[in-house]
Amino acid sequence: MSLFTLGNFSTIREAEISILKYPEGCQVDAPQMASAFSPLLAMWTPLVYYLGLLVNSAGKKPKTDSPRSSESSRSSRSSRSSRSSWSPRSPNQPYEQRPHKLLAPVPKEVDVYSFADLPSMIDKLGPSSSVYFERLYTLEISDGNLDIPDSFQPKVKKMFAAYPGDLDGLEFVKKQNVVVLYNKYTFEETLFNALRGYRPGYSAGLAPETEEKLRQMVEDSKDGCDFCHYEQRTAKDQWGRIETELCYVASNVAKYQGHHSLIVPKQHSPLEISLEIIQDLLRTSNKWFNQVYSQDPDMQYPHIMWDNLPRSSASQMHFHWQASVSRDRYYARANQIRDGAARYEEIHQSSFWADVIAVHEALGLAVRLDDAVAMAYISPTKEKELIVISESSTTPAFGRLLYIAFRTLMGPMNVRSLSCGITFEPRDPSAPPYPAIARMVDRGDPFDRRNDVGAMEFFGAYNVASDPFALAKGLHSTFEREVGA
Repeated sequence: MSLFTLGNFSTIREAEISILKYPEGCQVDAPQMASAFSPLLAMWTPLVYYLGLLVNSAGKKPKTDSPRSSESSRSSRSSRSSRSSWSPRSPNQPYEQRPHKLLAPVPKEVDVYSFADLPSMIDKLGPSSSVYFERLYTLEISDGNLDIPDSFQPKVKKMFAAYPGDLDGLEFVKKQNVVVLYNKYTFEETLFNALRGYRPGYSAGLAPETEEKLRQMVEDSKDGCDFCHYEQRTAKDQWGRIETELCYVASNVAKYQGHHSLIVPKQHSPLEISLEIIQDLLRTSNKWFNQVYSQDPDMQYPHIMWDNLPRSSASQMHFHWQASVSRDRYYARANQIRDGAARYEEIHQSSFWADVIAVHEALGLAVRLDDAVAMAYISPTKEKELIVISESSTTPAFGRLLYIAFRTLMGPMNVRSLSCGITFEPRDPSAPPYPAIARMVDRGDPFDRRNDVGAMEFFGAYNVASDPFALAKGLHSTFEREVGA
């Protein structure tokens, strides 16, 4: 399949250089090579386009941007998605024979207690995990040194009063280490400095009186709640309303997609969510996605967006999920990950997600339950990111680990406001599978008036202060409590 298209060769993404074929055994870092040659690509785009035609001329036709019928569109989607199929593998297993099942877990190989220790531990990983890490990531350490005038030191000490070490000399401020982790294929980049977590406003949890204030705010919001009176105060899809004992579906009155509805538990509070509700939300979501697919078979790619409390931009206090389905691809952020996985598999003949899971297991950052995995992600988009991944959103283990992720944040990590995005597997049953993936992050103190994102998050890289290894400790303790060792 050519990534150089007939109708749109004026702009060629850096990643698309990975379509070039290399001799077997020759490893080329496609993103780095693309970056180096990007000025030439900009000058000689037409020549590069025809080079793409030549490279892909053996039995293949370049993709066009002309309108297609629904049948040919679905066929093209199946061809594209085959590159990114969910197929964890052992290090020596031939690429063509990868099973669509998780294999034996990778044992923990190193004792890492902090993200700051990660650079010194990579060389101690096992042979396979080390190879996977080097393929996937670039790891850098940046030293930040400064002088603090005597007149400014009292204020700095007050600023970092929560720091657990010695404040007298402020050496921990004068000499800082920033760890930068970059995923070469998904282009996720995380800048980690533990010191930023001790700034004012970054607390370990809510004070008891603040906790009570939050619970009272949730209780008071029941009065006049539209979702608590859904039969009279919510819209329905044109085919009717899907409803279960625990949940119902309401059509969104201000849609951001043609098919956009709400999956709403009948329970009001977003603070106490049971495993049964999570499992029923997933079942109800899949019923709605399948109904959309039966009405419009071109709508292939399902999404759930979940914001807890107004701090995370939830417009209603009542707990609810935003459900939508897109055509041709997942939304841009999720599709960036999917395309990165495809490039990784094309270049290394190895499963992207299997290798990511292997690295996290080797570092002690993951737990498994049957055919699902939960990870404290080492390149998080925001504070305290947990990822849950499985072959299918319908497997009980996926729902259970999603619940465990929620309980980890709400319990040992003292999170109250969170955001979660879930991409479900494509609806077309004939399409090669892509895993169901849930990503969940902390959104900060629900009463903090400051925004938790700024220009850096919008236009730069991900800047986090929470340590994935501390998060993993909470994940393991919650997993043991809910499932057993």
